[in-house]
Order: sequence, then structure tokens, then C-alpha cells
Amino acid sequence: MVSIKPTSGFVYEGAKLECLQKRFINIELDTKKKELMIREFYQEKDCLDICGQRTTTDNHVSLPDSIFTDKKDRVIGRPYCIGADGPVLVLQYITAQCKFLRFMVVNVQDGIVELFEDNERYFKREFHSVGPLECHIHNGVFLLRLPQPILTCHKWAKVLMFDSKSSQPEKSVRSQIRGTKSSSLRDRKFQSIAFHPLKDGIVLLALIDELCSKCKFCMYDMVQNKNVHQADHIYQTHMGFFLHQSNMSFSRDGDVVVLCYVMTDSDQSGYIYLYFYDSSTLVQTGTYVHGIQSQILPVKPSELYTPVYSRCDSQLQVWYMDKENQAKRKNLFSVKVPRNNTLKLCCRSTINKYTDICDIHKLPLPSKLKKYLQYEQGE
Repeated sequence: MVSIKPTSGFVYEGAKLECLQKRFINIELDTKKKELMIREFYQEKDCLDICGQRTTTDNHVSLPDSIFTDKKDRVIGRPYCIGADGPVLVLQYITAQCKFLRFMVVNVQDGIVELFEDNERYFKREFHSVGPLECHIHNGVFLLRLPQPILTCHKWAKVLMFDSKSSQPEKSVRSQIRGTKSSSLRDRKFQSIAFHPLKDGIVLLALIDELCSKCKFCMYDMVQNKNVHQADHIYQTHMGFFLHQSNMSFSRDGDVVVLCYVMTDSDQSGYIYLYFYDSSTLVQTGTYVHGIQSQILPVKPSELYTPVYSRCDSQLQVWYMDKENQAKRKNLFSVKVPRNNTLKLCCRSTINKYTDICDIHKLPLPSKLKKYLQYEQGE
């Protein structure tokens, strides 16, 4: 195993930007110094231009000796950064002898590294060649799911969970890791999953059928293990549409969620559909359609069409990225983010920012006001 020479520009490795807090992170392994070099790239503008030494920061974290000497723990190839939550990063890697993916949690600020493995023996090492897993982090809970190209539309898959919470979370990540377990969530190919940024412990799931005709939303409480809100949306697409890829992204303030679908129709014409929703009510606020060249379809497992919000949340860009061809990375188009700033939505937004969605019924609100704000069913 040899050291990997650091790159001067960001290298897209397949991890979803939504899992990385819309950050651009590359991991290098230095075998001589026995450390990780964590390089983060910053955008100077709201465009896909991530290169140059002037917009980077480097952090170095020492690794346990077993990573380089022990046959069981020795890293093969390059680790992927699959999740980020402030200074805490989650890395995915493979070893020579283990048949399943292995992981490490790195606290860049404290320099603490914790190695752990898949206790469920679910994530096979072959998945590493397809791409990074999806890792969603919130309040010490990690959700791990398979990459979309591996999932199918006709069979439910597992979503594994790591619970790293402890009574003293500020002291050490090392003492918090408790291993993997199966969560109560189920997964399918074109389902999108993300922690709701405005709702503590709430996961938003959006599942669209492969014919692009219907999307089912669900807000799931990870603490109480139950659905707290559901909504169905019928899409007015023509017969013969076929879905290739789906992605979901919250705005930076958390008020808007967008679903990004890459589709073809019966004539093999390609389209990117954007559906905007109020994140609290799941009421649709806008739609946008953009045509793309049919030659790039079907979408390869290495490709990603991802929505990215501008810094002020006024614009949404759709970026195309390919880990097999870094030169093809580009911004496809931009669109203004639609917002319905009605009195009802403004009132709901204010209430939801200060009250958990499960506790709405406890507020001393008049019944007519609850009905007007669509809280009459405790949603």
C-alpha cells in the first residue's frame, strides 16, 4: 500500500452532497505518517467551480497502527467520505480479509478516530466498487442505506442505523459508537431519505413509482417508531415515462424540499423534473421541467444529477457529476425557487420552528386556528 498524492482539485467519488452537508471533501491516506489527510474545498461563487489551492483547507488526523499493520484492519484502496455533521465525518473503506464494508468515525476537531464494522453483515464489500453508501446524520444517529443503483423497485431493502448518543457526547466519539442494527425503515430504489432539518428525530421519506405517476411522502419519528404525517401526490406525466434517478434536497433554511427526477418518455426524450414542496405541510409549491439529451440516458451508476441551493436559497441549480469522468462535471441549469408566502404557511413555519411536529396537539390553540393551519389531524 502506497500513499496517494493529494489532488489540486475536488474529485467527485460518488457520495451525495446532501449527505455531506453540501460540502466537498476528499480523503487521502498517508501510509508513511500513518494519518488521514482531510481536504475540504470551498466555492468562491454559486457555481460548480471547485478547484485550486486557494479555496481549500487541510486537516490531518492520526490513525491507529492496526490500519497499517493488522491484516484484518489494513485499508485497501482509498476510503470514501460518505457522511458529514460538522467536525464529524463518516468514512467507508474495505480491508483485505473482511467480506463486508467497514467504517470509521473521524472527529476532525478532536482528532478522535473510531473503527467499527457492519454487525448485520449486510453491506458487502462488492458494493464499494459501485459507489459510497448514503449516510444521513442527525443528533448522533447515523442512517446507512445502499446506493440507488444497487436497490430494486420490487424488493424492500434494509436501512441500518448507528446510535452514537451518550450522556457526554462532547468528550469523545470513541466512547459513543455502539455498533450497527437494523432500523425500522424500509428502502427501495427510487425512495429518497433525509432527516428533516426543522424536526428533531423526524425522517422524511419520498417514494415515487417507476412510472413517475405518484409520489408518497412520509414523516417518520425515529424515537417513537411511527408515522406522524403522510401525503400522496399524483403527477400529471404522460403514459410511458420511465424513471432513471431520483434525489431529494432541503433548502438551507429547511423550509423547502425539492425532488429531482431524471426521466425518459416513450420517444426516448430525456427530462429533469423538479417538484418543490413546503417542507412542513408537504404542499406542492412549484414544478419545473428541463429537457436533456437522450444520448446520456440511461443514467450510469457513476453519474449523479443533484439539486444544489444557492447561498440565499433563491436559486436552485442542478449539477451533473460523474466519478468516472471528472471533466464532465458541470452546472446544467438554474431555476428560481418558488415559495408560497401565504399567511397560513408563514404561521405554520413560525410554529414549526419552535415546536416539534408531534407536540402540536398540546398547544393551547383554538380549534378553528388549528383547522385553518391544517393541524386538526395532529399533522
